[in-house]
Amino acid sequence: MNSLNWRNCLPGLQRPKTVLYARYSTGLQNPRSTDDQLQDLRNRCAREGWEVIGEFKDEAISGAAGIKADVRPGFAAMLEVVEAGQADQILTEATDRLARHQRDALEIFERVTFAGARIFIPRCIDQYPCAHWRIPMDMMRQG
Repeated sequence: MNSLNWRNCLPGLQRPKTVLYARYSTGLQNPRSTDDQLQDLRNRCAREGWEVIGEFKDEAISGAAGIKADVRPGFAAMLEVVEAGQADQILTEATDRLARHQRDALEIFERVTFAGARIFIPRCIDQYPCAHWRIPMDMMRQG
């Protein structure tokens, strides 16, 4: 797995404050899935030297359900931390953990960047492109 030098992406930070987010979609998936995702994310943070300030998850909830607080409480709690300026970045396993629809992806991207944070998705960075996040990813590369 390739690792970007985060110091180039987040200049001036000693150790970016990172929130982790994990989700699995249905009761048919393994409930350990979020635990496994979070462990992988913790490992990435340890390798990069990032400070984990929070872990959030939603279980048996489809990303297609939207991003409203009543549907995805873990996601909403994570965004509250980011929008309060307490986190420098969100780390999640893949774009589909955050959103399944481009409209939701754009809203998330706008809210996170307005808060002065970034979204870091190893699968997109290491295996670009991520189809339904194409517009936000292009905006990140340009900005």
